[in-house]
Amino acid sequence: MSSALPLRSVTLQTSPRRSLGQRLALILLPIALIPMLILGGAVYFRSRALLKTQAASQLTTTAQAKLRPLLDRTDTLELRMELGAQNPALRQATEALLRRPSSSQDYRQALETARTAIAALEVSETQRQFTQVLLARASDGVVLASTESTWVGLPLPSVAQGLLPSDSTVTLPLFDDPILGPGELALVTSATVRGVQ
Repeated sequence: MSSALPLRSVTLQTSPRRSLGQRLALILLPIALIPMLILGGAVYFRSRALLKTQAASQLTTTAQAKLRPLLDRTDTLELRMELGAQNPALRQATEALLRRPSSSQDYRQALETARTAIAALEVSETQRQFTQVLLARASDGVVLASTESTWVGLPLPSVAQGLLPSDSTVTLPLFDDPILGPGELALVTSATVRGVQ
């Protein structure tokens, strides 16, 4: 009997130590894990925000780099159209087209002069600048002369509706214009022939 007693006391002494160690581990584990999880979450959300910012910045830079040649091209076409609209032969022909009856010889001669002048705008040296070029009356949008002969006499809804300003040179997108691009997107450069009375 005396030999069993010390065994029992040894067993009793190690059992509380294990439970104290386990309790201590269970208490210290959350104390260490909770701050690590909070810091990990904060680092994740901060990294995500930085990556979004960098991605947006790179997309903006790329879009601007791709847009620059298009804007340069548009500026070139607008300058070409503005200079072509001030051609003295085109101005005189426009004046005759606006003032003469369509049955007169002067009108037919002015129409041919206008077609020649606007056709010169269509192509520069060997490169095609515009798909079609036309001359339209600002008040109602009726086509007076065009490189596409079937358009002559037709009203341009975009001019009649005021979508194309008559006082400045602009390039605008027009969608589903019945003449310029039925069912399609047309990029239209418009300039005013100045000095016509």
